[in-house]
Amino acid sequence: MRKRIFTGWTWTRLAFVVIGVLMIIHAGLDGEWLFTLPGFYFAGMGIFGLGCASGSCSNSACEVKPDHDHRTS
Repeated sequence: MRKRIFTGWTWTRLAFVVIGVLMIIHAGLDGEWLFTLPGFYFAGMGIFGLGCASGSCSNSACEVKPDHDHRTS
């Protein structure tokens, strides 16, 4: 889990964290506590690197493996 949190940061993942935190702060200041849930969702996706939307897949399903079987004639 630590490796997932501290490695593989992209600008998209950082944007998810920033937008999520801003949503939490804004909802908290306005007293709209229900709207903190989407903020926690987006911030969590960015922090933990979950989902293909944040630029990385948590289960490596989006990973494209290179084809090393190059046969030349």
